[in-house]
Amino acid sequence: MLPTTDAPTGPPPSRRLLSETTTWLQPLRLAARAPGLRRAARGDGRLTIDLPGWLAGEASTAPLRRYLRSLGHDARPWGLGRNGTDVEATVDRFEERLEDVIGTGDGRPAQLVGWSLGGVVARELARRRPDLVCRLVT
Repeated sequence: MLPTTDAPTGPPPSRRLLSETTTWLQPLRLAARAPGLRRAARGDGRLTIDLPGWLAGEASTAPLRRYLRSLGHDARPWGLGRNGTDVEATVDRFEERLEDVIGTGDGRPAQLVGWSLGGVVARELARRRPDLVCRLVT
């Protein structure tokens, strides 16, 4: 039996919002970590879908997809455009999309990589449909 996760009970602590002010440093951090990232474990060709953050579109996660592909993952965008604010409706739409993508592929559950609000959507879908998700990274 798969373990269950309780539903979120509220927003994250306010102190965590401070970390959002350093977002502009991410490209520099990525460049500094490049040597270690090149040595990361290789993928097995499994479907890996990334979900963008709040009000972000699929272009925002394109570098992540390129990196995952270089490691051997079948990395794809989530296919729903810009991520909005209605999480429940977004989970519903993404569930349908994921069913379609898995159904036209090899049938194996997907790995989901969610950035910020995309992580919330990915987590809620994994809670709802663990049969569609084999790994979740937020």
